[in-house]
Amino acid sequence: MHDGSMQFASEVFAAHYLSGDFVVLSQDGPRVLTALGDIAGKGFAAGMWFTNLAGLLQSYANPYCDPGRTAVEINRHLCYLRPMAPFVTAFFANVDCAQGTLTYCNAGHFPPILLRADNHAETLGNGGPLLGAVEHATFESSNVRLDPGDIVVAYSDGVLECRNSAGEEFGMDRLLSAVQKAKHRTAQETLVVLLAAVQDYANGNSLSDDLSLLVIQRDST
Repeated sequence: MHDGSMQFASEVFAAHYLSGDFVVLSQDGPRVLTALGDIAGKGFAAGMWFTNLAGLLQSYANPYCDPGRTAVEINRHLCYLRPMAPFVTAFFANVDCAQGTLTYCNAGHFPPILLRADNHAETLGNGGPLLGAVEHATFESSNVRLDPGDIVVAYSDGVLECRNSAGEEFGMDRLLSAVQKAKHRTAQETLVVLLAAVQDYANGNSLSDDLSLLVIQRDST
C-alpha cells in the first residue's frame, strides 16, 4: 500500500494451520488504520478467535478513531467473555498520510521500532496492558511525527523468538540491525529483507510460533 509519501507492507506466517497473529490495514481517504497483534495460544484455537476479534475491530476501529479508545472497547468485550476469551496483545495505529503523523496505542505488545532517518532508534511502547486481562483498564494514545526516511516496524514475538539450530533466539538486536540494513528501500523491499534475515537465521528450522511483521515508512524524498 502506498499513499502519497507513506508506504505500508505486512506479512503473517502461521506456525500451524491457522495463525493467532493478525495484521489489519484499512484506508479511508488520506488516513490508514493499522493493527498488529497476537492472540494467546497457537493453531486452531487462536485462529478461531480471530473471527471474533475482526468483528470487534470492524465495530470499534477505523482510520479516524482514537486508538486508545479502540483498545478500551476491545478490552471491555474480552473481559466480559472471560474465562473463555484469550488474552490479546496488540499495537493499534492511525496514520495521517497527508500530515505524516502516527497516533498509536500499544496494548501489552512488544514495542515497535521507530528508526529515524539519522539512524536513531526509538520504541513505541505507550498504551496500556494486554487486552482481556484487566477490567476497566485505561489505555492512552500517543503521537509521533514521521519525517522523510523514518521507518516503523511492528512485529510479533515469533520474530524475536525464532531460533537457529543452536537454539539461540533471533532477538531484538538482530531485528534492529536488519531494519538498519534495509534503509532506503521501499516498504515492501524492507519487509522482504526482514523476513529473509529471520529465515536465514532459522536455517531451515520450523517456526515454533506464528510470525508477523508490519512496515510503515515515509519516503526519504
